[in-house]
Amino acid sequence: MSIKKRYDISFTNSAFNREKQEQNISSTKRQYTKLIADMNKNVEELDRFDDFDSLQINPRRYKKDKDSEYGIVPRVPDVIYPHQQKAALGFLKELRGFGLLADVVGSGKTFEAGVVISELAFRNKLRSMLFVVPTQVINAWKDVIENKFGLGKGKLLDLSAKGPRNKDGSADGYSVKFSDIECNDDTGFMIPVRPIIVAMEDFVKWDDGLAKLLFDVIVVDEAHHLCSEEGVYAKAMRLLSLMMETKKKANVTYLLLLSATPHSGNLDHMFRLWYFIRCIGGNPSDFEEKEDKDRTYAYVTEKRYYKTVVCKNSNTVMDFVKKVKLSEVELNFSKEFTKYLSDKGKTLSKLSNVEKAKEVAEFLFDNVEIYENVKKRVASAYHNGLLRSIMIRQPAENMVGQSKKIINYLFFPTNKVLGNIKVEGFNEKAFELDLSNISSSKAVTFENQKYSLEEYIKENKGDHSYQKAYADLMVRNVLNTLDNMEDNEYFEKANSTKFYLEQLSNFPDLNKVTTNIVPVNYDKEHKLAHKITVLKKILHDNPDSRIIIFFDYGEKKRKLQSKVADVEQSLRADAELAKRLVVGQVNNKDKAIEEYDDKEGAILLATDVAYTESANLQKGNIIINFQVTPDPLSMDQRIGRVFRLGQENNVTIYSLADMHKLEGYVLMYFTRIGLLTSNSGDATIIAGSNNEEMVTVQCERCGKVMLLDKEEYEELKKKDELYCRETQECVTYNPKGTKMNEMAVFDFKCDTCGSIFARSADGGYNCISTNNDAKGVMCNDGESGVANRKYYCRKICSIAHCSFFTSSLMKGKCPALEAYKKNKNIDDIDLMALCDDCTNPNCLERCRVGSGINSIKHCMECDYADICHPRQGIITFNEHWEAECPRCKSERKLGKLKKITARTFESYIRGSWNFTQDRGRTFCNNLLKEASKVAEIKTILEMDNLDDRK
Repeated sequence: MSIKKRYDISFTNSAFNREKQEQNISSTKRQYTKLIADMNKNVEELDRFDDFDSLQINPRRYKKDKDSEYGIVPRVPDVIYPHQQKAALGFLKELRGFGLLADVVGSGKTFEAGVVISELAFRNKLRSMLFVVPTQVINAWKDVIENKFGLGKGKLLDLSAKGPRNKDGSADGYSVKFSDIECNDDTGFMIPVRPIIVAMEDFVKWDDGLAKLLFDVIVVDEAHHLCSEEGVYAKAMRLLSLMMETKKKANVTYLLLLSATPHSGNLDHMFRLWYFIRCIGGNPSDFEEKEDKDRTYAYVTEKRYYKTVVCKNSNTVMDFVKKVKLSEVELNFSKEFTKYLSDKGKTLSKLSNVEKAKEVAEFLFDNVEIYENVKKRVASAYHNGLLRSIMIRQPAENMVGQSKKIINYLFFPTNKVLGNIKVEGFNEKAFELDLSNISSSKAVTFENQKYSLEEYIKENKGDHSYQKAYADLMVRNVLNTLDNMEDNEYFEKANSTKFYLEQLSNFPDLNKVTTNIVPVNYDKEHKLAHKITVLKKILHDNPDSRIIIFFDYGEKKRKLQSKVADVEQSLRADAELAKRLVVGQVNNKDKAIEEYDDKEGAILLATDVAYTESANLQKGNIIINFQVTPDPLSMDQRIGRVFRLGQENNVTIYSLADMHKLEGYVLMYFTRIGLLTSNSGDATIIAGSNNEEMVTVQCERCGKVMLLDKEEYEELKKKDELYCRETQECVTYNPKGTKMNEMAVFDFKCDTCGSIFARSADGGYNCISTNNDAKGVMCNDGESGVANRKYYCRKICSIAHCSFFTSSLMKGKCPALEAYKKNKNIDDIDLMALCDDCTNPNCLERCRVGSGINSIKHCMECDYADICHPRQGIITFNEHWEAECPRCKSERKLGKLKKITARTFESYIRGSWNFTQDRGRTFCNNLLKEASKVAEIKTILEMDNLDDRK
């Protein structure tokens, strides 16, 4: 009698955990036996029955038939490109249909998602679908899924709000009732009968009842936003986690997250995505706004593993590269490294981490062959060990097939006359340069001959490259002769000359980059005049090209609107350009793009950030960055609108930037590190790879400020070497110098009420009072030993939010307060003089203006303080930069002000730019240092080999 045995094979959540499986592999060699041979056969047998072993739909079956309304218009070589086929297959086979599709901008990730969905449908695994996408790309997704992949026109149920939206994308009075979603429940699950698409801004308004619905597949576009720990996308992550609980019960865990940039250089920031994917949705409560100590054991354990094992205790890409380099040298080249140190009289065990990193860098510089080996290992650790553990991200290829040309315009502001100047040229021979017409063919007069500036440089540069010769000539000689940057009234940052010279001299891909420095008489009344002049020339020189004009959408709304309006007005005033103009607003995006595509020589004025994400503008071939944004993701995205699949022409990217503004510095930085020229897909990651956790220290005697990365700060602090010897006064009382104390350079947020304690433009902090119409600035007490840890309002600011002066006897009757409202920068001495002259009998002596921390002592003890909000007092920060929230304290609540750490390169660089306590001395120095480090990282990250896995 034969007995039939039935075997059930189940996989735990960690079954496909590569790192953990590799740790369990024994290093002991065993003899090949029959048992092992039989096991290999069994494994091969299982592979044969893998449902996702290969794609089952022939790519050409998507081809649009002449009699069909649906399908993809044929493209060469296939309807679905080979790289898109590989991405879809990898997503199904390696990630089992749950994870991140993260190919580069312009690679066609929407089509990759379409192939994945089609393959699931072909296998009868698809009954219901949900697409959660940004508002601006809903119609694009509808077109792809309904028309190109044949779902059927109008089949997607759009549950997005209709009509105008607020600034944050939300719509007033909009709500979805789940009773409106028709479902089948014959399987025990609520399965919507129609596939649904919804804007992310509306999806987050759905309540927890959403967890009752079962969608076989969920697609989320622009998923990098889900890294946010608060706001709209944090709510979205929690809802997705709730939905995954239902999907896991039904054993249909298919979910596609799409993003070209999974992180912007900050690895800490990517953890939420990593945890969500690794733990198949994670625990919904872990995505609520709270401290890590209040999250689940699984979350805390995964975060520890992610931080220590996956990220090598690094929080940025730069830190990751540094630590993996050190680890690889110690593990694989310890003999050579030990000898290298020994020859220098040093021992590895006695070196600190900072010293080790320095020695490793020098060792690798002296050992080129080892350095190349180490770089490959570091690249593999990053691409294959970190990123590909949760995503499909293919090695960078030039998927577009066309080239990019970068043309930068740097405007140098001056009040000097722009005429002919005599300049020292090459070989110490002077020439004459016409600054008023620097781009003309006769701008240079040399030895009685006329030349263009380019001709003169090419004929006289000698052995130097053109770019380096141009940089030396323009920055060292021309600009210094005209109006030295260090003395120029417009330049606030010291060492600007050195910064621009070094960046201009070290551009990669010099055959792709042209930079023009144009001196301009800066018109304070019309600050855009010089840019508009160049803009119009570019437009007139390219009458048949479709052109897109972008702005800095991170700028304050009023300033942005003003600039856009000025540009639009100038273009409309030009009859030829007005006929070509298409103004793209947020609420007419589809119509504007359609008009742009149909009109030969169209000029699309992109007034909103919506045009930088998920818009197909490849019919154009010229981009003009009228403003350069410091957000590398936005810069990369806007280029990706044009330089993408389907582009039939070479692309030219013009960037217009004022040299004395932040945009000039970041344009040079981005060009230096290859952000504009690279097709690698890692450009934004490289740009944001710097260490964002900077620590600022200040000498209390001379006021010198230093910015240090956290590791360097801890090292100097441990060695007791944080001393300033800048001036004689600094060493008067101690030969070692004056101790430098950490100071606050960040904003704070209350963990209870959400109040923001933000830095002001004046160097202090904006008053946290809710009823202070005068918007006072809080001061630092300056006490020795505790500098910058105590903050308090000036006495006049305390008066400005005191109910005695705002709603009682003294309302409108205090001459000092009225003067302060007109000019918040008025000196305390002038205010004290007004108080001395005041004869109002209702004003108490203790309310008079004074200076220093003692002047508010009476305010803290005043009877009126109980009805002031918040009660006057001193905000005192501890060593962790935490303090009691004064607003919560006034309401008898417990709340702590905690520092807000920069999460992106944009926030880091804007914060660094706005830091003025050092009179601009460290901005250029730090950006110079970062540029040289990032140049190495760029080289390493471009060494991406999918098969080079440990």
